[in-house]
Parts: sequence; structure tokens; C-alpha cells
Amino acid sequence: MWVAGKVHQRLGDFSMALKYFTRGLEVRPGQPDLAIEAALAAIQLGHGEQAERFARIAVKARPEDAGHRADLALALLVAGKADEAKFTAEEALRLAPGDGISQILHRIICLVIKEDLPHPKSIHEVQQIAKTHGITNAQGVPPRR
Repeated sequence: MWVAGKVHQRLGDFSMALKYFTRGLEVRPGQPDLAIEAALAAIQLGHGEQAERFARIAVKARPEDAGHRADLALALLVAGKADEAKFTAEEALRLAPGDGISQILHRIICLVIKEDLPHPKSIHEVQQIAKTHGITNAQGVPPRR
């Protein structure tokens, strides 16, 4: 199911990817690789609450994984929970202080809170906030996502 989901994800068919990742989780509940991919597909589709639910499964399975926490922070932001997203992004940064993606995400979340911006509803809207406000990673390179 994971492989089929990744194929559809690569083809840009996030709806089908999500279906395969979800089916995989039905067979192997709590499997973090399936859960995080399901979360990312749900984020692409703008399904923040569903993404949050899947990302929490991955974090529960691998609490030490900074990337999973960053993905949960992104899911929370897309779900409209900026304060909780900020806290979760800070947890990711405590686990991996030099991670450029987590740094960018934290800056975006803080901007959304500080400027009282509308919560982004998809990864595309998150990218637009970064682009509009010139948010780049620690090396000054614009995000490529």
C-alpha cells in the first residue's frame, strides 16, 4: 500500500495516494511511515484535521523524530491551530535545532500568529506566505517545496 501510495503521490494524485496510505493503516494501524505519508497527502489536499490525526499517529510511534513533529506542526497549521502548531514546531527544533525546514516552518507559523494572517489551508498557501514574506532557510536559500 505504501508503494502504491508513493506512486500516486509522485504523480500528483494526492487523493489516490491518501486512499492507499489509509488502506495500509487499516492493515497496519500505527505504522509511522504510512501515517506520515497519509498526513502529507492530506496536507496537499487541504484536509488539515485529517492530516493532524495521521501525523499524531507517526509522532506517537516515533516521538524522537523531529521530522514527524515538524509535519505535525504543518498539519496543525493547516487545521487552523496556529498556537499548537508553534509549540509543536518548537519541539521539532529542540530535537533538531539545525533543521532548515523546521526553522522555516516555525518562522511561518510565528508570522501567521503575529500578523494575524488567515490560516493557510494547504501547503500551497504555506508556500505563498513564505514567498510573500521572503522567508528562507538558515542559509538564505528560498524553500523549494
